[in-house]
Amino acid sequence: MKNIINRNILLFAIILLASWLGQLFMPWWVCAVVAFGASFFLSKSSRQAFFVGFFALAILWGIGAAYWQIASHGILADKVASIFKLPNGAILAAVAALIAGLIGGNAALSGFLIKDLLKK
Repeated sequence: MKNIINRNILLFAIILLASWLGQLFMPWWVCAVVAFGASFFLSKSSRQAFFVGFFALAILWGIGAAYWQIASHGILADKVASIFKLPNGAILAAVAALIAGLIGGNAALSGFLIKDLLKK
């Protein structure tokens, strides 16, 4: 059990940190490539791959959205939220985190499934 927890923490940390560093220098979608690659090499089950990828990127983008919400005093996020007919910028940040989580979870799951396919 302890080995599984350590592997999850390692996979989570790799996806989170490599995605953050990658997004500093490359397009936003590099996070999906990172989740795919990390899960290809480290995940042991489809459930682990999806949930670790989901939470790593949801947290990364959630923190980023919250930072920009606070830094701009909500002005920019509220204006963008009004374009999408959302009540406020906080909802926009939550939607961004959810979308990033789904991207990360599906990319990580794809990495595991490709590894599983290549084994057969």
